[in-house]
Amino acid sequence: MTLEAAALSKRIKAIEEELGVTLFTRSHYGVHLTPEGEIVMRHISLTASQPDSLQLPQVRAFTDMLKEMSA
Repeated sequence: MTLEAAALSKRIKAIEEELGVTLFTRSHYGVHLTPEGEIVMRHISLTASQPDSLQLPQVRAFTDMLKEMSA
């Protein structure tokens, strides 16, 4: 399954709104994790082996999205 850029952007924006933080800085040079984004990514990495510990459905969706992108 492929995820189009517009759909990906929309999902990330929804996650950012739910969490109340900006996860990525976006510019014509590319996209980079913010310090908050790095924290979320660490949380995802730590909890990926313990899915029951995830608190936000959006974090789970974000993890699933990253798995789809790497497949």
